[in-house]
Amino acid sequence: MKILLIGASGLIGSKLLEQMLLDPEITSIVLFVRKPIPLEHAKIEQHLIDFDAMNDFAQHFTGDALVCALGTTRSKTPNQIDYRKIDLGYTMEAAKIAKTKGVKQIHLISSMGANPKSKVFYSALKGEIENLIIGLKFDKTILYRPSILIGERSESRPMEKLSQQLNWIYDPLLLGSLKKYRSISADMVATKIISEIKKNNKGVHILDSEEIKQD
Repeated sequence: MKILLIGASGLIGSKLLEQMLLDPEITSIVLFVRKPIPLEHAKIEQHLIDFDAMNDFAQHFTGDALVCALGTTRSKTPNQIDYRKIDLGYTMEAAKIAKTKGVKQIHLISSMGANPKSKVFYSALKGEIENLIIGLKFDKTILYRPSILIGERSESRPMEKLSQQLNWIYDPLLLGSLKKYRSISADMVATKIISEIKKNNKGVHILDSEEIKQD
């Protein structure tokens, strides 16, 4: 299989890349990056691109599946217009190009609480992106809504790190319908994505943290 990946330098993207390199069924991984990832491997095809001129690289958007793990943070991108441009604009441009190039499935890393009607900017934006991605009508669309992610990031996120340190206290208290709010490892999300890519199913599927943990 040939997988297209946007957001390989992020927490989930980096874990996904690690696992795909070890998977014998995945023979080619096409990365679209702003800065080169210091990793050489026979499976990796790396493209340093201008995300504002993504269509110039459209010829490289051919494969079996597109995984969108692209995102930013409020600390890195405090301006909401710029934030929206990265999270929504770049994701949608990549998805549209992939669709025109015949890619059959798309996998989007969204977020717990994604809802276009939310009064919270982040949740509303994630919900809007989900709806737009669904509207492209890929043969298979999988939306992942993980809760607090466990794993080491290359960048500093103090509040997220604090939440990770406290998860052993509050996770056991989240029972029943609240289980989906329990923390989840980035490795587990990556494993689920690869599993879903390989499945012979179609349509739109939305997976929260508890569903991501199932196989």
